Amino acid sequence: MELEQKLTGVFSAYGYRRFRQAKFEPYDLYAAYRSFLQSRQIMTFTDLDGSLMALRPDITLSIMKNNPGEREKVYYTETVYRPHDGHWREIPQAGVECIGQIDAFQEAEILSMAADALGCVSPQWRLRVSDAGFLQQLFADLQLNEAACRAVTNRLCAKDAGGIRELARGGAISGEAAAILSRLAELYAPLPEGIRQMEQLAVTEAQRACAEHLAEVNRLLRGGGGIYLDFSLSGGMDYYNGLLFQGAVAEIPTAVLSGGRYDRLPQQMGKAVGAIGFAVYLGRVEEYLSERQPGGEEGLAAVYRPEEAGPAFLAAVRRLRQAGRRVITVPMAERPAPGGWRELSAAEVMALAEEAAE
Repeated sequence: MELEQKLTGVFSAYGYRRFRQAKFEPYDLYAAYRSFLQSRQIMTFTDLDGSLMALRPDITLSIMKNNPGEREKVYYTETVYRPHDGHWREIPQAGVECIGQIDAFQEAEILSMAADALGCVSPQWRLRVSDAGFLQQLFADLQLNEAACRAVTNRLCAKDAGGIRELARGGAISGEAAAILSRLAELYAPLPEGIRQMEQLAVTEAQRACAEHLAEVNRLLRGGGGIYLDFSLSGGMDYYNGLLFQGAVAEIPTAVLSGGRYDRLPQQMGKAVGAIGFAVYLGRVEEYLSERQPGGEEGLAAVYRPEEAGPAFLAAVRRLRQAGRRVITVPMAERPAPGGWRELSAAEVMALAEEAAE
């Protein structure tokens, strides 16, 4: 896959080595760290010796299990097995994990690599970043109970500032908390400006320390374009403890990259290291961009009537394919053509084929 090759080229250029693993692991690994999995459902089977095994639902757990508690930078292109739309699916991913003493430089480099990875998918990309540590500290300083934290997080994810103010009117949070959190829900700005707004909201030393750390990351990035601060990225705080981010590209309506800092996992495994990484969802990219030809050229849908389906039409389609165009034939009765294809009539196909032959 061309995209996979581009990504591994980026990861290798940053000095990351390839990590390979078996398609399955002992079930006990995933059972012990189930809270770190995206899905709590795991596909299992019994091995020949009677032990319970699982098709891997996650790559990061295997990497951390094999890490001896030392500095390590690895990348992978693997398949995970998770439920989706009521069925088990094979989900291809490519990603990186940086393990060790994670500082602002390592975080800035990860964001830089994520930007380069998004650039492999499309020149039109955007990276949104947030800070789970800042949110956790803010929630603690505002003395939000567990139910209030969940309610606020849900509204932050939806960028629902009005919903946060409604929580205050209902007595779930204080008016002071609502004033701060509603501004946070509305915050969406290029990273340098976003940090300035974040600093205005920080009222305790711990909160200011989080803002200062993110400002240092931004300084190292030199205010790189395409990176925005957005606290609607507030889910997964049980997993992430600091920087978290998502990447998107033009033409694909959902995130194609996500990652963040997850020190709690190695600590729970008894390893005195930090960790940060991200994954690119190869299957999601392929699903939306598979109809595009290399270089972004759109495919052609040759729509024909029964009386037009003769040798001349077939030869014209063949000529276009030999010229490097991607052409799908669509009977008139089966219109419209699939999404991502430009429809041409049989006459237009014939004319285009003549041009290609000249």
